[in-house]
Amino acid sequence: MKSSLFCSPEKRNFVFCLLIFVFTLVVYNSLNRHRFVNYDDDRYVTENPHVRAGLSGDPIAGAFTSTEQANWHPLSWISHALDYQLFRLNPAGHHFTRVVLHAVNGALLFLIAVYATGRALPSLVLAFIVRASPHERRISGLVAERKNVLSTFFFFATLAAYAWYTRNPNRKRYLTVLFLFACGLMSKPMLVTLPFVLLLLDHWPLQRTVTIEKRIVEKHPLFALSVAIAIITMFAQQTGGAMPSSLQFPFGVRLENGIVVYAAYLWKMIWPMRLAPLHPHPGESLPGWQLTLSLLVVAVITALVIKFRAKKYLRVGWLWFQGTLVPVIGLCRLAIRPWRTATPTFR
Repeated sequence: MKSSLFCSPEKRNFVFCLLIFVFTLVVYNSLNRHRFVNYDDDRYVTENPHVRAGLSGDPIAGAFTSTEQANWHPLSWISHALDYQLFRLNPAGHHFTRVVLHAVNGALLFLIAVYATGRALPSLVLAFIVRASPHERRISGLVAERKNVLSTFFFFATLAAYAWYTRNPNRKRYLTVLFLFACGLMSKPMLVTLPFVLLLLDHWPLQRTVTIEKRIVEKHPLFALSVAIAIITMFAQQTGGAMPSSLQFPFGVRLENGIVVYAAYLWKMIWPMRLAPLHPHPGESLPGWQLTLSLLVVAVITALVIKFRAKKYLRVGWLWFQGTLVPVIGLCRLAIRPWRTATPTFR
């Protein structure tokens, strides 16, 4: 028998997941010394009477009927209430839960990448890069952003369950996918585009042989959940007055802003400077050069993807990037806090 630690892929993957977990804990260790901030932490935790009731009374029913903060994310509310039950107003405990979720998400990302590519070391590097990304750390000090890491966990878990389902499609495995997706939507409605992501995965890397019509029909329950959460979210945001950009600016202005957002996010991945949790919607003040440059960038990348269409991963990656950003670019009425995420600057 081989004495090597990596005598099997399972042992290797376990060790790599452990490395990612420890790496994340080290990178975010400073959060243990962070306090609550008055940028949503007060509304979500410190001054929220429902959360501060902990798990006493009937917090679960209240979480499922609440549209506080102009959103419907009951699992996020329940997770905050559970943290308060455990840690009260000790911010270190609330931050620690977030860091643990970060670490678990990194391990899930690694495992999904290994499954998709069959290459362990590049997948490990990817997980390290994402965990240490300035975009990840930009709002890591906000306890209120629990909904992001929680929804990301269910996003990755749904992808993993779907890959498991496609190996042997049956009712039990499909219900698992449906359940995890529903949990993701109840953590943050940002996941409404996930059924489209699964269609992309069918194309690559899963390369399923069933027809596109069958793939779409197969996902009807998932699309139904997305439509339902979209309707609920629109109601919650209208009730909370969280849709000013959709009402104030015409579609053409929002379309121009959306194009700039795509280019700006790409730029921030290359040059992650001047990051901030708040990016007010620019309205009609976008400079002409910015829109022109953004159009050029998007057009060039699209042309390259078409030219090298034989490389399926390029097409899937580009469509994934474009599609998953739709809920936050302020283009449609279902924009998750559009004035907060509308246009990262190029500076």
